[in-house]
Amino acid sequence: MQEGHENGYAFQQLRQRLQGSNIQVQPEILPLTRLELVLKNKHWCASFIPFSGEDKHYQSFLFSDVPFALSLVRLRQNQPFTWNSLMDLAGLKLAVIRSRDARFVKRMIENGVEIVYTNTSEQSFRMLFRKRIDLVLSDRQSSDYYQAKFGYKNNQLQMSESSVIEVDNGISFNLNCKAARQALSYLKRARESLSKS
Repeated sequence: MQEGHENGYAFQQLRQRLQGSNIQVQPEILPLTRLELVLKNKHWCASFIPFSGEDKHYQSFLFSDVPFALSLVRLRQNQPFTWNSLMDLAGLKLAVIRSRDARFVKRMIENGVEIVYTNTSEQSFRMLFRKRIDLVLSDRQSSDYYQAKFGYKNNQLQMSESSVIEVDNGISFNLNCKAARQALSYLKRARESLSKS
C-alpha cells in the first residue's frame, strides 16, 4: 500500500471505512520502479496506485465518483498562485513522493522544475516549512492536515488555483490476497448498508 495521513488522506479514508472490522492495514512505500515490479509479480494486497491491465484477480473500489485532485502547494505569497504554462515553474524545487506517476515527474523535469524525491507527505511538508523546497504535490485535505500538525495557522500554505493531476479516489485490490478479499467484502457491505439507510 502507498503512504498516507498517518499516511495521507487516501490511507486515512481506508482506515476509517474499515473501522469495525478486524482488518489491520499498514502501508509499504515503494519507489515507482519497484512498485511496478511488485504489482506485476502479484506480491501485494492493495494499492492506491491503480493496477493497469485487465485481470479477473484485481478489483477496484472507489471511495467517491469524484476524482481526487492533486495541486501544487507553496508557502503563502501575496500574489495568486497561477501559471500559464509549467515553464513558469522552471527553477523551482518540487517535492514528489517516490512512487508518484513517472509521466508527471518527466513532464515537470522537461519544463525545468527540479524534483526532490521524498518518502512521505510528512517529509515533503516538513521540507516546505523549512524552506528547503518551493512546492509540494498534494491534495487539500493533506495540506490542511500537515499545516495543523506542524502548528501553523490555516493560511500559511497556498494551493495552486488549478490542479495538475486528477486520479481516481479509490483503491485496487489483489484478489489473490485473503486480507484484500476480506477488506473488499467489508467495504462493499458497508456501502450497501449506507445506501439502504
